Amino acid sequence: MTPMLRLTLGLVLSILLIACGPADRASMSSAGGKADPVQTLASAEISGGVTAASLSGGTLTTCEGGAAKSRLLSDFASASDAGGDCPTPTAGQAELDGRTVEALGTRGLSWTGGGSVNTRRPAYDVAFPTSDKRFVVTASWDRVLLWDLDAENGPALMATEQAGIVGVTGITSDGEGAVFAWGPGGVAHLNVDPSVQAPDIKLGSTRLIMPRVNDDGTDASRFVLRSVGPPLVIRSVTSEGPFDVTPEWYGEGELPEGAVGIVDDFDTLLVEVTLRAGQPAGMIEGAVIIKSDDPDEPTVRVPVLAGRSPLKVGDPAPPYDLPDMDGVRHTLADVRGKVVHLKLFSAL
Repeated sequence: MTPMLRLTLGLVLSILLIACGPADRASMSSAGGKADPVQTLASAEISGGVTAASLSGGTLTTCEGGAAKSRLLSDFASASDAGGDCPTPTAGQAELDGRTVEALGTRGLSWTGGGSVNTRRPAYDVAFPTSDKRFVVTASWDRVLLWDLDAENGPALMATEQAGIVGVTGITSDGEGAVFAWGPGGVAHLNVDPSVQAPDIKLGSTRLIMPRVNDDGTDASRFVLRSVGPPLVIRSVTSEGPFDVTPEWYGEGELPEGAVGIVDDFDTLLVEVTLRAGQPAGMIEGAVIIKSDDPDEPTVRVPVLAGRSPLKVGDPAPPYDLPDMDGVRHTLADVRGKVVHLKLFSAL
C-alpha cells in the first residue's frame, strides 16, 4: 500500500544567525568551523533544582531539595547521597591579589583595580575558571559568560555559552578549566579554554530554507543577526539569486555612514529574505551575503534554498529521515501504510 503524506508546514524556520564577539555556542556551526573557548559538555535536569554546589577531587557535591548529593564527572547524570550538610551557597564574588570581582545580579558585574560595572549582562555568581586567575566566568540567566580581566581596555567579554538548563544562578570551577553551572533547572558541566580563538561571526544554521506557498513575491523567511561579544558593525546585507533582502535594525543611537546596523547582545538586525514573484517551479537556490567589520571574516555567505514539492495528491510520498524533539530519528518506512502529519519547525 502506497502511503499518502499530508504535509502541514508549520515551517517557521526563523533561522538564528549569531554574530559573535570572539565566541558563542559550541554546538552551533561556525563559518570557520573553529572551536569555542566555552563548551557545554553535559547537563542534567533536576526536579526542584540546585541551590548550591562545590567541586573537589572530580566530584561535584550539590544541594538538591535540602539534601547533599554527589555527582562524579565520569557519570554526571547519576547522583548518590553525599551525607553531611549541603554545600554553603557562594557569596557571588571572588578575590585575587587584592582584586575583587563581584556579581551584582541584574546590575551586572563589578571589579576593582581600574574596572567598572557592566549593567547590560546580569551576573548572579562568579568564579575564576583557570589556574592563572586571569579569566572569570559569571552566571547569567540560562548561560555563562567568560571575561578576560586583563584585557587592554579593561575586562572584556570573550564568550558566552548556553548551559543547557533553565536558569543559571550559581557556578563553581576546579581552577583548571572545568566549570559547573546550576540553578532551578538542574546542573551543567562546561569546559573553558581561553586559548581557543573562535570566528567573530557564527551561524545558528548553515543555510536558510524557505517554503514556497504563494509564488507572488510574498514567500519569505527571516533571521536575526546579533553579537554576544563586543559590538559588531554590519556594513551590508545583500543577496545572490532571485531573492530580495530587507534589513531592519533594532538598536539605539546613530549608525556609522554606510552601515545597516550595529549588533551586540541586545541590539539586533532583523533580515527578511523574500523570493521574487514569477520564479519557475522546483528548487531555487541563492544566498545572503553579510559584510561586517569582523577583521577575520569580513564576508559571510549563507546559502538560501526555496522550493515547492512537485507532489500531487495520490503520489507516493518521498522518503525522509528526521529527528524529533528528543533527538530520536524517524523514517517514512516506520509509518508505512499510515496517514502521516509531519510538522517541521526550528527551535532556535
